[in-house]
Amino acid sequence: MSVLAAGIIFGQLAVAAPPAGDAPVLALGDRTELRARSRIATGGVAYDAETTPFASILVRGRRTDGSVAYAATLAYLELTRDPTFIASQSGQLSLGYLAARQTRLYVAADGSIGEHFTEGLAAPAKLGPTPLPTATSFKAPIPVLNSFTYRAEIGFNHRLDARWDLAASVMYSGGEGLDAASRLVLPRYYGPSGSVSLGYSVTKTDRLATTVRVAYTVTPALAANYFNTALNETWTHSFGERTTGSAGVGLSWQLNHDRVGERSTFFPDALVGLTHNVPLGEGEALSFQATGRVGFSYDAILRTSSPQANAGLGASWDRTQVGACIDANYLTTLPSDPPQPVARQVSASTMAWYAPAAWVRFETGIRGYRQLLPAGLPLVATRPNPFQWAAFLAVVLTAPSTELF
Repeated sequence: MSVLAAGIIFGQLAVAAPPAGDAPVLALGDRTELRARSRIATGGVAYDAETTPFASILVRGRRTDGSVAYAATLAYLELTRDPTFIASQSGQLSLGYLAARQTRLYVAADGSIGEHFTEGLAAPAKLGPTPLPTATSFKAPIPVLNSFTYRAEIGFNHRLDARWDLAASVMYSGGEGLDAASRLVLPRYYGPSGSVSLGYSVTKTDRLATTVRVAYTVTPALAANYFNTALNETWTHSFGERTTGSAGVGLSWQLNHDRVGERSTFFPDALVGLTHNVPLGEGEALSFQATGRVGFSYDAILRTSSPQANAGLGASWDRTQVGACIDANYLTTLPSDPPQPVARQVSASTMAWYAPAAWVRFETGIRGYRQLLPAGLPLVATRPNPFQWAAFLAVVLTAPSTELF
């Protein structure tokens, strides 16, 4: 599945299916995209066609809830030169159980397998909650990445009293390339991770959360493993009905073991976020968002766990049948011990949409990125640094939700 489609498709599933009753609810749809884009290795403009049919089933009872979603992406690349067919599949599964009035248990899993188109795209593919460690943030230095990724999670949420709540989860995630070129770029990685968070509502507008995160990642081909742990205290404040902000600060520790030896490193762990909504009239609103984060992150394309900084800005305008959005993101690795080559990436996208009816939506926009990867990584020489772009026109069809029985 393409990077952009992954986020859009499963978002469409959530929109397509209303809250279910006792009967399972089926949602079906398809997103088809035509695009013109830059070529990484040879230059010039290429033309592609891509379609992604998707389906989901949602079930909700008095104490249980569940969902399953599936999407298949079929694409023809280089339509006017040397057409190449690629395909990938993605899926999600979640089950929840209200064990007591204040306690919810859940299990979730997602995965993707197949040939993923990587050129001219603006954001990494993510299915479900972001796993720890994050599968990848930087783009692969090959046009098509044939890979398999997966994540499984189990956890609970429990409200201790009117002000205190507790949440915990354990995950296992991994991935690897499936052909020779993809294995060079994406060597096998896997490992468990988890988090525990204790929240306290100080007032109606202020909330504190203490979170501990732990992750262990193994990359056998590089004889490397990374153990990360972080402690973060986050404050969330509602400035009013329109504005919400959060800020967190803490400390992370990483223990590396690879062919160089064993190293222990401390680094700050911090986050900040701000969301502001401006109602313009009935069914119309503007939304603005800013985010930032500093901390350790394992990146499968960089093949290492390193301190990173990420900053993003976004804005959207929505009416009943039309809308538009724009976003930009900057990602960089930070100085570490021992010193490693810096990797940087800037990405941006803009999109406008029009929905003349509930079952159809037209989208058009531009997305792209520019990145600098360390020269020592495999196949980096095949991907020059100039800005890569894609202009697209898409139609999303969504069938009315149907109760199965």
